[in-house]
Amino acid sequence: MKHINLILIVFIFIIAVLAVQQVRAEDKTVIYKVVISEEVMTDAHAVAAWREYAQAKKKWREELFFQTFPDEKKYRYSYREELDCRKRLAEYWIDLKEGNPGISNSYLDQLAQIYNSLYFPEYVYKYFRSGSWEVRKNRFRLDEFKEWAKENLDGHDPKTYSHLDKIEF
Repeated sequence: MKHINLILIVFIFIIAVLAVQQVRAEDKTVIYKVVISEEVMTDAHAVAAWREYAQAKKKWREELFFQTFPDEKKYRYSYREELDCRKRLAEYWIDLKEGNPGISNSYLDQLAQIYNSLYFPEYVYKYFRSGSWEVRKNRFRLDEFKEWAKENLDGHDPKTYSHLDKIEF
């Protein structure tokens, strides 16, 4: 009987150790580090704007994605995220320029123009679309946007000068 009890205790101990290891493997801490591209580091205003964009991305990864898509179990890049983050970038730049009328950045100035047009959602869809986006193409006025873009976005080069590095520990 003592032998069976000893085996049972060892068996329970092994199961407990395995369960703790499983919890530790699933319970990683994740943080996101904002990284700004070297290409804009000489322009403090542009750095601030792109930091705002990256902070919005960080908030989406840590909170907003799961609030917006409560049935999702795992984060995925979404149209709503990119639309929101680009909107924050454009609004930040517009507000910054109001207080500092002499500042200029070709991409951010053009983004502000697009934001103030009727076609900001189409712009985000057209230039930043991803396969992970679950969005219907027919919700956009893409033909109208194409015509508007011919007149207003000649030679446009969409930019992203910040990103997040994921750090797990």
